[in-house]
Amino acid sequence: MEPAHPAADSRIAVFLGAPPDVARRELGAILAEHPGARATVYLREACQKELEGTLAGCAVESDKPHGNKRAFLRGLRQPLYDVAYVLDFGHWSYWPNRCLWFLARARRRVVRTERGAFVWSSLRPWVLVRHWLYRRKHRSGAVAGMPPGTPAPFVVAAYRKTVGLLVGVVWMAVECTWRRIRIELR
Repeated sequence: MEPAHPAADSRIAVFLGAPPDVARRELGAILAEHPGARATVYLREACQKELEGTLAGCAVESDKPHGNKRAFLRGLRQPLYDVAYVLDFGHWSYWPNRCLWFLARARRRVVRTERGAFVWSSLRPWVLVRHWLYRRKHRSGAVAGMPPGTPAPFVVAAYRKTVGLLVGVVWMAVECTWRRIRIELR
């Protein structure tokens, strides 16, 4: 899975999608696996103070864009990382970081969970599906207003902003037309 001796000039990205105590432990282990690698760490701004000592020697980026979202995505996709790690310990509030992991360019993508690590490949999507099914069975957190185990809150939000919006606009047009017809028939 991991190379026996990672290259010292390698470039890694770590997306901290876990609470600070878990993130500190896992980031230390990842940096120990890649001594001398240039590491870029994406995390919540609220967690930066708690992880200050662990982040020494790493380039630190926020998981939220400040200003232009297109420039943020361009900056995320510009470097080609040798390995991109994401921590998935079942906390739904860290979904933005997991989404960024999918958008980043990397030769290898590794998911680290409480059950170990696995390499994700678009040629083997069942590995990630199996992981998501495990997450669905073993619920470990709730999103505001949604019950624990709600599948991918960003999917629900995307639905609301695309299909849900379209259905809402069409429904409103039909309802307004129907009201106008009823008023004219009176």
